[in-house]
Amino acid sequence: MYENADGEHLGVGNVEALERAARRVAQELQYPEQLNSIDKLKVQKLSKKQAVDTRLKTVLHTQRDNIKRGLEILRHALEDINGVRDHFVHVEEQYKKCKALEEHIEEAKKLSDARDDLRMTWNQIELIFSVPDDVADLTEALHSPDSNLLEIHEKLADMENCRDSLLTRIIKQSAVGGELDISARQAVETYFFNVNELGNQFEQFLFVELQNQTDCMLDPLEIVKERPTRLVTILRIIEREESMDAKFLAATGDECAQLSKYRPKGLRDKFFKKLENALEIRFHDQLYKNINSVPRFLNSFEKFYIRDLKIAKYELTNRFPPSYKIWEFYRDQYHSRLYDSMNALKKSEKIEPNEIMTLLRWAPKYKAAMETELEVDVTKFSKKLLDAGEDGEGGEEELRAQYVSMLADKLESWCNNLVATEVEPWFVIPEDDSEPFFPEKTREGLYYTDTPKILFQMIDSQMEVALQPGNGDSFVNGLIRQCMITLVKFKDKLKVSIDRCRDMYFRSGSNDERPRYLVEYMMTCCNNVVTADGFLKEMRGKLEERYRRTRHNDVDAALGSFQSHCKAAAQGLKEVGYRAVDLIIECIMVDLNEHLNNIFTSKWMRSDKPIKTIVATVKDYGGDFTSFMTPEYYPNMMATCYKRIAVLYAYNFMNPKFKCKDERDRENMMERYKKEVELLDSCFTEFIEDADNFDVDPKAVYKVISHLIESPGSMLKAEWSKAKNEYPDITLHHLEAILNVREDFSAKEIKKLIQDGILKKEKEPERTRTVSPDEEFFGLVQVPTSTDFTIVDKKK
Repeated sequence: MYENADGEHLGVGNVEALERAARRVAQELQYPEQLNSIDKLKVQKLSKKQAVDTRLKTVLHTQRDNIKRGLEILRHALEDINGVRDHFVHVEEQYKKCKALEEHIEEAKKLSDARDDLRMTWNQIELIFSVPDDVADLTEALHSPDSNLLEIHEKLADMENCRDSLLTRIIKQSAVGGELDISARQAVETYFFNVNELGNQFEQFLFVELQNQTDCMLDPLEIVKERPTRLVTILRIIEREESMDAKFLAATGDECAQLSKYRPKGLRDKFFKKLENALEIRFHDQLYKNINSVPRFLNSFEKFYIRDLKIAKYELTNRFPPSYKIWEFYRDQYHSRLYDSMNALKKSEKIEPNEIMTLLRWAPKYKAAMETELEVDVTKFSKKLLDAGEDGEGGEEELRAQYVSMLADKLESWCNNLVATEVEPWFVIPEDDSEPFFPEKTREGLYYTDTPKILFQMIDSQMEVALQPGNGDSFVNGLIRQCMITLVKFKDKLKVSIDRCRDMYFRSGSNDERPRYLVEYMMTCCNNVVTADGFLKEMRGKLEERYRRTRHNDVDAALGSFQSHCKAAAQGLKEVGYRAVDLIIECIMVDLNEHLNNIFTSKWMRSDKPIKTIVATVKDYGGDFTSFMTPEYYPNMMATCYKRIAVLYAYNFMNPKFKCKDERDRENMMERYKKEVELLDSCFTEFIEDADNFDVDPKAVYKVISHLIESPGSMLKAEWSKAKNEYPDITLHHLEAILNVREDFSAKEIKKLIQDGILKKEKEPERTRTVSPDEEFFGLVQVPTSTDFTIVDKKK
């Protein structure tokens, strides 16, 4: 048992408190070193105890105050109960006193009604006699600058009610007598005729007050900013009239039919009808005049629709009665008219492909703007923009299909115009005194036109359209396919134009009748092909990256199709470049043919002018190619040109216009031959550094011909075999033509030498090997083939 300091036993609660305190002290002082912090712990615990004591005192004071307040309330309640009891007692006493008057209550009611009728009649008599003056005063007040419309309407309504009351009395009296007093009614209507006119003027005045100052159309949106008080006043008047109309419609009896030309006025319905007409006129003036142009129409609509609807939602709703639902009216009217206008636009026969995409891009922007700016979900409207109509036509997918279909025609037209602009300078035959008509140059000095840039800007813009959000795979693939078809058509039209230009060039009889700058523009064409190929690679990389980033369905399959289209387009562009290169080479050959034909003639032995002219011409062309043409084409072109000249040179050698008279003539001829071969080779290798550009090395061919000319008869078989191994397209007729140049063999001797010395000594029949066009050389050199060299002689 626990005891306190006085030796008294502690109660159970105190004992439990001491035990809890002992456990808490044991938790706080678990280690000997914590004994040093006993003072600190005492201070902390005393602070907590003081805080707890303070909170307890506060709670006790609060409870005491609440109890006092509750007792006070109970006291007042008791007093109120006693007061009510006393009141009931008083009422009961008064009821007992009035019970005697119960038998006179019906008579009192009749007297009260009669007094009310008398007072009303007196007021109406005063009003009737003052009608002319009141009408004049109200008319004057109505047109004053500071007119009080509410007061005017109140007085006007009193006169109209007086008129209606008189007519009602006449009708009721006629109903009792059985016949309508027409003359009395006409007299009342005639007397109140000016009141009717004033009512009409007042009604018109109200709607005029709601008009803006610009176009004099009903425009609450403008009035609420400039004269909000006036707007509210007019709305109060309209609501008064609506209340009067409601009372009239709630009335029963024949008098309603008789007074129908005065009531109901329906000002609210008239207000909305006029407002709807005003919106129709506004849309017509601001939008429908641009109905043939989608961008202009949408730009005009964007200028006001958000602004107007914000005013309707946040300004008009604070001033219009809720029953008007003015915000819903404006919202539905604007959306409905937009819906009808966009339907008319998308069904227009004059709509352009870019306008279709403008509609498709604008509809989501409109939806987002309505949601963010006005918190309106347009998807819940019954009329959804760009949805298919009742006939199932005009939906977004059909619009996209229409875009692809129309784009095909547009791209075809653009492509034709682009090609026509590009090739127009090719056919120019300038006058003698005209200025040079060379193509423009880049900063690097290369010829160029803007055609590739324009072409790929046009295609890139369509690629941008294809990958916009919301477009389906069929639309994307169809659009890409149309763009690639455009590239193919562009390539085909350029090739046709090059061929047409070639025909014109070679059909002309003289240089004066030929296009003067054809070579320069063919160089430009080659440069443009390289530029276009660069644009194509750039577009392909950009499109692949964007396609993977924005699309997720069958990306690899779609990219595979796109890659195949790009490869076909790139190959088509190269074909155009090769066709232009061929035409350049043909133009060069036209300049050189005359000089090549003067080789291996009798004059040729005495003059080196032909070869010097050829070399100078080649260097002139080569210098232009190096300066103005992209290096992707001119090395191979120069190699091809070298081969063409070599073939023609070999042809003239094997078909000479003279024959060596003796060995000295042959030596002189071969000396000049070797010298010219070296000149040609050094001329071309100046422009062709890489030997890989040569499919057939003309210099090596010259050496083969040289060995066949210079070798003795006994060595011809070996030289022939070596030549045949290196150049499978060389034939016995070529050997015959080469040997015919020599003076030490007659035609018969040459034939016999070939038949006996070459064919008969062959152990196996002569094998032929297929030669590709690039490797062909001797096959291009035409020689007489009249001599019959057959294997039959060899077998015999």
